[in-house]
Amino acid sequence: VLEAGVCHLEKLAELDVSDTAISSHGLSGLRTLKKLHVLNIARTLIADHALDNVCGLEHLAQLDLDCVSITDDALRRVGGLKSLRDLALFSSRISDHGLEFLLPLQELRSLEVCSGILTNAGLANIARLSALESLSVAHNARVGSSGVSHLAPLAHLRQLNVGFTSVNDDLVSLMCHRHSRGFTSLRAIALNGCTRLSQRARRRLAAVPWLSVIGAEVKPPELPILPPPPALARLPMELEEDDDVDAEDVFELAKSAVASVGDVSCTAEIRGAQEQGDFEYRSGGGGADNSRGRDGFARESISFASLAM
Repeated sequence: VLEAGVCHLEKLAELDVSDTAISSHGLSGLRTLKKLHVLNIARTLIADHALDNVCGLEHLAQLDLDCVSITDDALRRVGGLKSLRDLALFSSRISDHGLEFLLPLQELRSLEVCSGILTNAGLANIARLSALESLSVAHNARVGSSGVSHLAPLAHLRQLNVGFTSVNDDLVSLMCHRHSRGFTSLRAIALNGCTRLSQRARRRLAAVPWLSVIGAEVKPPELPILPPPPALARLPMELEEDDDVDAEDVFELAKSAVASVGDVSCTAEIRGAQEQGDFEYRSGGGGADNSRGRDGFARESISFASLAM
């Protein structure tokens, strides 16, 4: 369909056929779109040789090749697009060697290579693209802090995504000493999923005033797990019903109630004289204190707190 229809669209500037069933043969109609600036063929099943149809697009500035079927061989064709400014190779199977085919693209401003097979050596190749302003090498587990250091001379680099790589605490010295180690224009870095970066390093990066750090949230210190609040042992109902019970009876009955709860601590406080009949006790039901007395001055107070819920 594309091949049959584009013959009448010579002035077309943007074309998006992403997430379609278009084939490599279907892209042959692109040869006539000489004024095309933007081409998105992401998440299709085209093969490397389909890029032969793109080589002659002299004005192409933005190309999205987020396709698992694309390999290093496709970049042999892409390297001839001297006007290219934005290249996305998110899930393409691009290796360190394949990046060498991009070196002629000295006007490239944005590059995304998240193949999962890049190493530190691949970043050394990327560092030769001197006009880069935005770079993502996320999801390449074999990329570490030493590889990121290769990018320091990129004087125009403002955004860097190294999420889900193996960068470690050495990254801090690179970011905190940019005037002596490069990264003079860097303003934002993404660190999602960088498990080798310590909490101390994350705090230091978050404190860099000129750098916006994404995905390096500093976790709060772990709080100790406190025991549950003690449960109060409820005293027998006899205490509320018997007007003649004395302090010794209260203590004995309370001990029986506490024992029925299980593992508890029991404290008894006797205040005032040991006179029978004047006492105060606190029930475990959360109600008001109950007190009785005949002589007006002696007072005993007994409280029980359980450590078990």
